Amino acid sequence: MNRPFTKQWLTLLASAILSGLSTQAVAEDDLGERLGATLKQLHASYEGYERATIPENGHPKTYLLLDFEGDNLSRNEQRQERIHHICSRILTNRDLVADLSSQGVHMVSVAFNQRYQYDCL
Repeated sequence: MNRPFTKQWLTLLASAILSGLSTQAVAEDDLGERLGATLKQLHASYEGYERATIPENGHPKTYLLLDFEGDNLSRNEQRQERIHHICSRILTNRDLVADLSSQGVHMVSVAFNQRYQYDCL
């Protein structure tokens, strides 16, 4: 076995892995900025997002959970109106939806706290 070739191959493999990780981190930063800019227009109290992959019917589903401040949502009508505005803003942004899809996101959900979490359909 040619040792210089093996060492060179391992170096290239490590570089490719590290490059992929840094690209993913940049994509995550970009996604956070894009979500913030999209939702800022609503004057919503957007706090950030989390990704979660959950097995569903034997297949993993990736959710993007958008976190919002929800202390002032005492009436159900207020929550429903906020959910509608937030989901509409996200789902009508075709470039953002295409990017989320290419990143493997199956569903976007809105959360005001652990009690109030809703899926955008």
